[in-house]
Amino acid sequence: MTSNNLSSRLNMGRKKEKIFKKVPSIDVQMFLQEQIKNYIINKKFSPGDKLPSEVQLSKEFGVSRSTIREALRALEGVGILTSQHGSGWYVNSFNFDALAGNLAYSLQFDTNSIFDLLQIREVLELSFLEEALESLREKDLDELGNIINIMKSKLEQGKPFIKEDMMFHRILFRRIKNQIVIKILDIFWKLFEHLDEPLLYSANQDAVINYHMSMLNHIKNKDYEKTKSILKEHFIDVYERLLKYKNDTERRCIC
Repeated sequence: MTSNNLSSRLNMGRKKEKIFKKVPSIDVQMFLQEQIKNYIINKKFSPGDKLPSEVQLSKEFGVSRSTIREALRALEGVGILTSQHGSGWYVNSFNFDALAGNLAYSLQFDTNSIFDLLQIREVLELSFLEEALESLREKDLDELGNIINIMKSKLEQGKPFIKEDMMFHRILFRRIKNQIVIKILDIFWKLFEHLDEPLLYSANQDAVINYHMSMLNHIKNKDYEKTKSILKEHFIDVYERLLKYKNDTERRCIC
């Protein structure tokens, strides 16, 4: 074989090698996290069970200990695992709070998803409203009344009362049996906490207070249909506030 032919063969080999790309580390991490979750399921680990040591897991999955530790910490961040200093890693019971916090954080970068989440919130609140009203106690009604008084006081001082709006709805639905629904509703409020508060002010703060006052009056009178009607009107106002927030945010980005 001539040197030219050998050189040509070697060059052909090099060109073929370029077809295979190095897998980004983030893809390796995501794949490893999925493998660890499958490992937990296949080994039938239960909440509270301890996982093998990081050294054992690194041998099991054929990666370095630091790579395993990174994957375990990522799973801890979404509530699947929990670490105990000096003891190791344990399987967690279902933790919706961690998932909700991460989802709320992610959604704040996507205004379209905020509207999607608001639509989910509206469907859930309207669907579970009757159960929520039936489960309310006298103590809850007193708390709702106190929140409205704080709203009025803040309005007189020219201060926002988004947190009071949040508390009103949380109290309204906190006694329903479906805890997952409560957690999903909390995602919306966690998201609101991350948004730029001044941009969320209603054009008519008096109207917002009136919505809540009317709602409470109808709740006390056990008038489900009128309460539902007021809640629908309130959601229209929230949609308008979010739309204004989205438009103002986009204008600021352009400028």
